Amino acid sequence: MIGVPSVVIKDGEMMLKEIKKAKLTTGEVEVSLRQNKVGNIKDVDLAIFESNGKLSTILNNEQAAATKKDIQMTLDVLANNGFRIPEEKITEGKTAPLFERSL
Repeated sequence: MIGVPSVVIKDGEMMLKEIKKAKLTTGEVEVSLRQNKVGNIKDVDLAIFESNGKLSTILNNEQAAATKKDIQMTLDVLANNGFRIPEEKITEGKTAPLFERSL
């Protein structure tokens, strides 16, 4: 495909008219999804076949990878609720378990 980018998936649904207009098959779209490590079309908010022939995917919020900001917000919530994240002990170059069992 050479030309204008085409939106081929929107809100987890294939846009069949756009796929046909781009001279693609649904099978080709599915292959591209798998190559992008997308296992379920319902996880995709938007998928665009770019003019270079590659598929760009934007996953919905529940499936998108966590960012540093997401993780920091989670840690802040835990800290505000009184949960303390233990630090590892390093002894003789080896990492000790985070939690040691008391007898």
